[in-house]
Amino acid sequence: MHPLTVYIEGFRHALANGGSLPASARMDVDGAGSIHIAEGEVSDRQDPAACIMRTSHEIYDQLYFGTIDPTIAFAKGDLSINGDMAVALAMQGLFEKARAA
Repeated sequence: MHPLTVYIEGFRHALANGGSLPASARMDVDGAGSIHIAEGEVSDRQDPAACIMRTSHEIYDQLYFGTIDPTIAFAKGDLSINGDMAVALAMQGLFEKARAA
């Protein structure tokens, strides 16, 4: 599993290369911390967000690197989503851009 810094740098790259979200998002990764994305900034803060996603570090790694579909992870209960579902759906595109970093 990768440290949060890998994910944070990937999301910074994604935002710098045309990626965007309709509102703020936070991903709480059990045992690793949080990733907060808002207004073009990415940090490891646990600030409030329009959409908060929670999962294990193992599942998050799979989501980030595209080895598991977010919809399947959500349906299986491996990913919880609270708040704005439009943000959660937009995260898939941001994951794709982050992987290209």
